[in-house]
Amino acid sequence: MSDTSKKVLFLDRDGPINLTGPKCFVSDPKFFYFTEGIKDICKEAQEKGYRIAVITNQTGIGENLYTLADMMRVHAYMLDEFSRDNIKIDDILYVTKKNDPYRKPNPGMFHQIKERWDLSDEDMHNSIAIGDRAKDAQAALLAGVGNVLWYLPSQCLNNNYKPITQTLSNPAKDLEQIKKTIQKLFILSHLSDSQTISVQARVTKSPFPVQHLSFFTHMKQIEGYL
Repeated sequence: MSDTSKKVLFLDRDGPINLTGPKCFVSDPKFFYFTEGIKDICKEAQEKGYRIAVITNQTGIGENLYTLADMMRVHAYMLDEFSRDNIKIDDILYVTKKNDPYRKPNPGMFHQIKERWDLSDEDMHNSIAIGDRAKDAQAALLAGVGNVLWYLPSQCLNNNYKPITQTLSNPAKDLEQIKKTIQKLFILSHLSDSQTISVQARVTKSPFPVQHLSFFTHMKQIEGYL
């Protein structure tokens, strides 16, 4: 990477930043638990010159599952807790409706950051996106983010909103199934011939191809990867 490039760490919120509850969303700060290791990742990113943007679908608002005010309280708490550890989140983008054209898997929110921060195609290529769903990976790849990390969280919240640890019953089989899902994504047949998708089930320190997709099961595995 060039030292003059403007690199970005794009983060999905629910999953990579915070553990999700039984309803797959968090609408109250008292149920907001940071994913183990995410603050370390953000600190490392800042030390290496990345700006941090949170890109999140919050369509539960449009479905009246929680309110915009609820989300803003959660974000205020999240930003305050990050700030306590000297971590700056430079921007948060969100959509509230399922029919929003900027909603992931569409790349619109990534494009907004690119325009706001005057990023070049090379800057996007040198950037990293971390998400926990196919729609996160698809949006990042379509936006030209060069390094896409698919985080498979091992932790979630139980019905009493307490952190619990879950293990995949058959990790190798589950990862293979996810690979097959990715291979069926609409975008893969529309990437130019000069772009390459590399799907891996382990951490690698080899140089990234133009487009690179890797799987991780714990944030600790991503440390040193930026």
